[in-house]
Amino acid sequence: MSKGLSTHRHHSGPAIRLRGLWRRYFSGLNRRRKLHQEVHQLRRQLHQLSTDNLALAERNEAVERLSAELMRFNLDLSQVSRLDPMTGLLNRAAFEACLAQEHAMTASALAMGQVRPYSVIMIDVDHFKSFNDAKGHPEGDRCLVAVAQAVQAAVRRTDFVGRYGGEELIVLCPGLDTAAAANLAERLRQAVRNLNIDHPASGVAPVVTISLGLATAGQEGCSNENGSSVVLAADRMLYQAKSAGRDRVIAA
Repeated sequence: MSKGLSTHRHHSGPAIRLRGLWRRYFSGLNRRRKLHQEVHQLRRQLHQLSTDNLALAERNEAVERLSAELMRFNLDLSQVSRLDPMTGLLNRAAFEACLAQEHAMTASALAMGQVRPYSVIMIDVDHFKSFNDAKGHPEGDRCLVAVAQAVQAAVRRTDFVGRYGGEELIVLCPGLDTAAAANLAERLRQAVRNLNIDHPASGVAPVVTISLGLATAGQEGCSNENGSSVVLAADRMLYQAKSAGRDRVIAA
């Protein structure tokens, strides 16, 4: 009897261990299946994340591209807002801003005992109304554009040319005293004459001509409170040039 019990215990030990092994095996299978599902889920999430990151990168690139385009547009708009739409010259507001800055630098130089002149040249197209009446406003516009281009081409790179109003143009000449500005003004007068734009209603010449008046600030003997006073002085000289027969330069 004792021997039989001993034999039963001897054979039941491996069976128990085998059942334990099977339990661990099936438990491992279940765990393996769960891990596989988790890995698959993670891969899906990583794929989605990768797709989202790619989409985000593409959106960021698009935003940067649009921002650059907007910056260029704003810069162009800033430039365009400073220009006269017909002639492409500085408009009056932009010219006056340049003039105010130039006058401030000249005044500062004078305060330190330095001579730093600048000149302003006022320009008027002679008998422009008669030109418009005879040839029509479209032809008048083309004439004004041609005159503006001729003036712009004849000045120095450091000069500022603007359309002051109507057929009046204006030039700011940093660093030029009266004598040098008068020489430049004479070149401008001749450049416009050389366009040979027919003007039978002129009464001055058979071609389009201009009258010019100039004034200078920042040199000995010149007393100007601000840039506007220099413009007024140049405008008075322009009036004298027109009164004296037009197609000429008169300096203050």
